[in-house]
Amino acid sequence: MAHFFMIRHKVKNFAEWTVFYKEHEPKRLEAGLRELYLLQGTSESPQEVVILFAAEDLQKAKEFTESKSLQDSMKKSGVLDTPHFYFLKK
Repeated sequence: MAHFFMIRHKVKNFAEWTVFYKEHEPKRLEAGLRELYLLQGTSESPQEVVILFAAEDLQKAKEFTESKSLQDSMKKSGVLDTPHFYFLKK
């Protein structure tokens, strides 16, 4: 069975946010998350970000969402709202 993890949040500045996002990739890989899609909202909502990952292990993905590393990265990168996390299966 395939597992997926999706996150949705708004950012202050997409270009600036992507710098932090790329720097945090090793932590995502440690958590077994492989990016499938990184999506930015249209010109009507350019601050909107949705990311879909393939997840090796949903428990590890859940632990990743609670990690200090992720919380710190989101704070530094300009995430504006509370992220929404979705754990999915196919």
